[in-house]
Amino acid sequence: MYPREFFDELKRRNVFTVAVAYVVGGWALAEGISQVFPVFDIPNSVVRLIVLFIVLGFPVALVLSWFFDLTRYGIVRTPDRAPEAKIDIVGPSNLAEKSIAVLPFENLSEEKANAYFASGMGDEVLTKLAQLAELKVISRASTERYQSHPDDLRGVGRQLGVATVLSGSVQKAGDEVLISVQLIDVRNGNQLWAQGYRRTLKNIFEVEAEVAEKVAEALKVKLVRAEAQRLATPATTNPRAHDLYLRADVGYAEGDLLAKQRTGWCCSLLRSGLTRPPSVESSYAAHWDNEISLPSQRGPPERTHDFFRSFVASK
Repeated sequence: MYPREFFDELKRRNVFTVAVAYVVGGWALAEGISQVFPVFDIPNSVVRLIVLFIVLGFPVALVLSWFFDLTRYGIVRTPDRAPEAKIDIVGPSNLAEKSIAVLPFENLSEEKANAYFASGMGDEVLTKLAQLAELKVISRASTERYQSHPDDLRGVGRQLGVATVLSGSVQKAGDEVLISVQLIDVRNGNQLWAQGYRRTLKNIFEVEAEVAEKVAEALKVKLVRAEAQRLATPATTNPRAHDLYLRADVGYAEGDLLAKQRTGWCCSLLRSGLTRPPSVESSYAAHWDNEISLPSQRGPPERTHDFFRSFVASK
């Protein structure tokens, strides 16, 4: 590992943060006991012993911060960094005409907790576009490193090997949702199509399909009947189920890092608010536990995404 990579890894694992917090906290504790203990006639040897323990605990804290992380789900093991995929730089003439990358949708809501909704909407659009045989769609794993609206779209297109990029933003306030999307040709920077949608949660289901259809139309992608039917079929028409689906979809994407810790959380999201026969409920729960907590038995992402859709559709 090169020095710069090691430095970046220390930052990713929050080692520097722990070091600063430990030094500040240890210094404050040492100052406090040096002032308070004499009042109670506690020998200075006890003070020196505590200070010694504080000093000896510093490297221990750094080692623990390397291997573990404190999250809202408790103390979890810090995952190893996945090897970065090699990105081939291609020239504009080599870009496939019917190719697209869906960048992460930006969350413009005042409540940052609604970030899952923006992320989930973008993923749903990507999933629908990926169902079109004529269209080359870059996976989420390759696009999630980019910003919603990068400054150098042409550079992003070359790195991903696509001719077009779809970017968007989502603003959610109560039951009202404002979605804005635009399709850009990265070879010349021209806007091929743009649209804004103002919907309520009760009729938001058709937006994902409409965006996919407009993109296909702009890129002159011919839809066969089966593809058109799949685009027009939402995962659910239940607003509550749709919201749970988006939450759980984002939860699964993060589950690669904290799979076992998120299993119960995602299961409860998927199951709450949806009524089914007990046999169906238990079979889905067992499948979900297997998909999340046993990486060695986990299927390809597209199979798991189909599982999400069938789960919600079985309400």
